Amino acid sequence: MILRDLESARKWYAMAIELIPEDILPNVDRTGNHHLVEKDIADKIRPLMIASIIFYGKAFTTADGRKLKAEKNWLSDEYTSMHDYIMDVRNNFVAHGGVGDYEKSETVILLVPKNKKEIIYFPTNTRGQMNMFLSADGGADVLKHFDHAISIVNDKYHALFPRLVEIAKSRSLVFWMSAAQAGEAIQIDNFKK
Repeated sequence: MILRDLESARKWYAMAIELIPEDILPNVDRTGNHHLVEKDIADKIRPLMIASIIFYGKAFTTADGRKLKAEKNWLSDEYTSMHDYIMDVRNNFVAHGGVGDYEKSETVILLVPKNKKEIIYFPTNTRGQMNMFLSADGGADVLKHFDHAISIVNDKYHALFPRLVEIAKSRSLVFWMSAAQAGEAIQIDNFKK
């Protein structure tokens, strides 16, 4: 499932990039987060970006029912800062509100003079959330990061296959047939290594 989660994260991020028209330049704040001005486009991009971050984070976090997770130390050093950024967006914007400049809300009261003696009090609120994270290269480095993580997990899966065969061969055919007839799952975690 880790590999599938990472592949989904990459696919949805790529789909989000494709939705950004070349003639619309996103507003970049000092953090590198993008606030697209065009609401119709932003409303299509944000869910893909959020889904991408959720599934990326899911691959690297523990949960009940899932015994394995990808580890940050599996990534090459050049990819750890991107990993940290994606996980920070996950933890402080997507999954939870938190610290960071991913969203803001500010309430102000405008005082509008009606005449010399009367003032109209007009409370208003400005809100903003990031719609997408892109770098100067238009997200190519993020896609490269996803590709790297997918490659690492894929390599780990393939390295596991010979071990699984070795474990299977360590038990007799009768053992496996009995287990199959009983309809019982065999926990190979308990086998001696």
